[in-house]
Amino acid sequence: MGQATNVDAAGRKVTFQAVLPNPVPDFDVEEMIVQHGAENVATLIVANADGDETAVDAYLGRQAAQLDPKINLYVVGPKPVTRDSYEMTVAPVGDLQVFSDRIRFGKVTALDPSRRSVTVSAELPNPLPTAALASAGAGDRAGEAKKLSDWSDFDKEPLEGETTIDWALRILKGNGFYVDRALASSPRCRPIRTNSIASQKC
Repeated sequence: MGQATNVDAAGRKVTFQAVLPNPVPDFDVEEMIVQHGAENVATLIVANADGDETAVDAYLGRQAAQLDPKINLYVVGPKPVTRDSYEMTVAPVGDLQVFSDRIRFGKVTALDPSRRSVTVSAELPNPLPTAALASAGAGDRAGEAKKLSDWSDFDKEPLEGETTIDWALRILKGNGFYVDRALASSPRCRPIRTNSIASQKC
């Protein structure tokens, strides 16, 4: 966390000098690794993605989520890296070659199994779909999560074995990914994932 620079015993106050890692880890990516395992998480780097950032962001996120024909993949990002390049973290992705072969929104220019990354030179439609149209499928995934977060007795207080912080994060994030984490922390229940929908078994 850092180093204590001042201790005020009378005022019961401790001052710390923060020492943060560089780069600072992305919490959502870290949770994705915990949920699916590092061997099932891939980084997708998309270059030459010119266009309105909002529309490009929505289009790439939608395309990445559909790269598995059986389920909607979880996507963190896209995050702008430069003016026309973006980075996404995607899971679950088992076979990186099969994953890259499904990409239809550009040409794969590099595949690095050691870093589990795929680099793509984008070939975007012109004109791009509007942001609302490109992200139309997001509503389906949000609906699945809402069904879980709508359990009134599930949200009122932490689950058995769930820390207050984990409970607060679960409520604030309000998506199935964090609900899985909460369920996994309970000794009474364990998460079951059927396609992209989380459920519980107690």
